[in-house]
This record gives sequence, structure tokens and C-alpha cells, in this order.
Amino acid sequence: MTGTGPVPLWLDHASIAVPDLPAAAEDLHEKLGLAATISPAAPERHSRVCLDRTYLEVAADAGRVGWQATMCFLRFADPDALRAHLDATNLSYTFGAWEGVDGTWDDVEVRSGGVHLPTLIRRTAPVDVARDWPPALSGSHRCGARSLVAVHLEVPSLDAAAEAFSRLVGTSLSSATAGAAVRVPLASGELVAAVGATSNHPDVKPLIPNALEAGLTALRTRGHYPINHLVVVRDELLDAHPDLAADVFETFAAAKNLYVEDLKAGRIDNPTDVDEVHRRVMEITGNPLPYGLEPNRAALEELIRHATTQAIEARNLSPDK
Repeated sequence: MTGTGPVPLWLDHASIAVPDLPAAAEDLHEKLGLAATISPAAPERHSRVCLDRTYLEVAADAGRVGWQATMCFLRFADPDALRAHLDATNLSYTFGAWEGVDGTWDDVEVRSGGVHLPTLIRRTAPVDVARDWPPALSGSHRCGARSLVAVHLEVPSLDAAAEAFSRLVGTSLSSATAGAAVRVPLASGELVAAVGATSNHPDVKPLIPNALEAGLTALRTRGHYPINHLVVVRDELLDAHPDLAADVFETFAAAKNLYVEDLKAGRIDNPTDVDEVHRRVMEITGNPLPYGLEPNRAALEELIRHATTQAIEARNLSPDK
């Protein structure tokens, strides 16, 4: 998070709970190109996806349905300095020790009303491992991932969360400026690129100038109209409700058709940039939101080609699969 505040804090790891560890490790490898290292001390329930000085902790929770990111942890180096800093911020905290599957950590729970703050940790044993923990990335993942740079947290109140995190990391952050957080590291060079960011800073430029016109040109010349979002349904729900997939599809299709009719008729009040994109696409294709396999087959085949070329997906897939 920050290595430059009153007390340096670094993003250490995030925890993911899964119902079945072997199945999760296989999915990580096959679907995401991430290699999970099974912990020898608890092979049936604990693993790590090791990254550069960070990692994802993937652990089994037999009572859980599906995967869930449960916690994130910030690393500190100096316990005395951390105590002094937390005392100065008037944040409530509790120092303790955590006995993990393969070592011991200093564990500091920090509280600020109803705001969930990351747990602050420092590995203490085994001493030879703790001295350089988490380690540098020694190998490579098939997908090319190297580090864990951010964890997204849902909070009940942005104002309360901004105030609590400001006190914790010693950096001023308000709900009014929270949306600009990504622009600071872009302008400074800390991040080389971002999706969905806007900035007036002279050193921040779009990767593709006039991207909308470039995209429309690709659509006219190559039929290139990529899929942006997917709706997914868990297998256990489909098993319990065989008609669910068709019902969900038809419901979304009906809502989409109403929207397209209004767009064609010019009945969209206060049209957004997205509405304008859909209108421009409709001028070319007649349907700005094609649903179904056949209208999207070319886009799906192109996505599969890119995933295979970039070693994200090793299986021989086709849109029909």
C-alpha cells in the first residue's frame, strides 16, 4: 500500500477461501495460468501462489460454496514504531501472535468503528525464512503474473473508510479524491498503464489516440466487436434448476431489446458515452448488443486465439465448447 508513510506498510498477501484445495489448484493452473505451491505441513488445506515479495494464500474451507477473497494483510518491519504510530492515530488495535501452518507471525488487528482494516503482520519464525519473507519471485507463472499490486475492498461507507485508511497509512485520502487514486501513480510512473482511468496530466496519454474511431474502423473492416462482460451461473445452481440458464438469458435479452428499441427511436434521456458508442455501432451492424453464440462466434474465436498465443489457455478450445 505505502512504503513511505510514518511507518512503512507493504501489501503482503491476500487470502482466498475455497471449498476444495486440489480442485482450486487445478483451476488456478489450467484456467488462470497460476501455479499454487502446496504447503507440505498442510497439503490438504493450504497453498500459496508465490509472486514477487507478495503472494495469494489459497486455503480450503470445507463449509464454503465457491471461492471468496476473505482478508488482506499489510506487512510492517518495526513493532515499536508501529505501536507508536497507532497510538498517535487513536486507532484501536491488538497485538498478538499467529501460528500458521509453517511459521509464526506478529499479528496486529486494527479497528476503526465499522471499517474493516487490513491485518498488519510480520513473520518471525522460522528465523532464516522470516528474514527475507515474502521472498522474491524465483520462477514464472504461465500467465506472466509477477506481483500483487492491489486488493479491492468493499466498504459500507466510503467517507468512513477514507478517514480510517488515511489514519492508518498516514496519507490524506477523502471520498472526494478516492476516484483519483489511480491517476497519481500513473502520472508518477509507478503504474505504466490503467484501464478506465482519466487524467488531464500532461504525462498521461491514451494508448490509442481517438480510440472510439479506431474501434469503429476495426468493426467496419474486420468485424472486430469484442465481448467485454459475461454473466456466469454456478454449476450447482444449474443442476438444481435446469431452466435457469435459459431464463436468465431470455430475461437479459428482453431488457436489452427494450433498450435497443429506445436507442433506435432516440428515447434515451441524458444519453451517456456508452449510449453513444452503441448508437455508432448500430449504424454499422444494426445491433449494438448481439446476444447468442453465432453473432459472437468471430469475437470468441479471436479471444481464444489471443489466449492461446499468450499462454493464458493451453487447452484446444472452440466457441462451441
